[in-house]
Amino acid sequence: MELLYEDWEDGEWVPTDLFEISYTDDGQFAQVIEYSWWFDEWEADYRLTWQYDGAGREIEMLEEYWDGEEWLPEFRLAYEYDNDGNNVSQLSQFYDDFEEEWIDESRSLYTYDDAGNRLEWIMQSWDDVDEIWEYSVRFQYQYTDQGLELQSTISFWDGENWMYWSRRSYQYDNDGNLQMELLENWTGEDWVYTARYLYEGFDPTNVVDDIHTPVRFELMQNYPNPFNPATTIQFFIPEHSRVTLTVYDLLGRKVATLVDEHLQAGEYSHIFDANHLASGVYIYRLQAGENISMKRLTLVK
Repeated sequence: MELLYEDWEDGEWVPTDLFEISYTDDGQFAQVIEYSWWFDEWEADYRLTWQYDGAGREIEMLEEYWDGEEWLPEFRLAYEYDNDGNNVSQLSQFYDDFEEEWIDESRSLYTYDDAGNRLEWIMQSWDDVDEIWEYSVRFQYQYTDQGLELQSTISFWDGENWMYWSRRSYQYDNDGNLQMELLENWTGEDWVYTARYLYEGFDPTNVVDDIHTPVRFELMQNYPNPFNPATTIQFFIPEHSRVTLTVYDLLGRKVATLVDEHLQAGEYSHIFDANHLASGVYIYRLQAGENISMKRLTLVK
């Protein structure tokens, strides 16, 4: 199938991006090719190709770029699973054209409880000098007796110890319906509130400290990317405006609305939890007044 994106410019629709998408027999992504509209013709940009094991689990995602004559490798992800089918590691590598070999870049290690709930996610980066894996970020999760996520905590490695950064807590009613999300940041001594989201008829109440007025409109690349299951999207808006931040799949279907409100000029960040979505490439779109920007993100599970 094909997915075409166009922008409205000077009273007409102008093509910008074209995606060619193919699937496996069981409906998983097989390949995605993106083309950019350049001097009145389509020019190949990048290609993503997936491989799966006999159980239908993703074992590799390969990204290649078009140099004008052929597809050349650029980046790949490789996955390993335990006997219960849980993804226990994800390795990312980039291709060194000069050495003509794959170079380790980062990896994620996962642990689970007996029910298959993810307890910990540790991100590491490869140190070329010492040739060792170095800690980077750690996500820790807690669950209710019913398996609902109770709390997630993010820590950073300072070279010697894990240092808290932020955490998100959840409250549910007796039927398991989400009632509140509470966001906190670590000051070095205490947890302080940053935002709260109330459900069932209440409007979310956001509390954000130290917002500085930017002079530009900009949508940043999400971090981490690729990610699983959560990533942070940061953006800047130069003036008070109606802001929407939405996520679409490659079929053009809206899968998440992250922001839809009037915001003052400032710098904002939003955590996108894609736990309910399947692995694949998605497009996130920011609109503030007449300003629009889009970027792609990759979810891997």
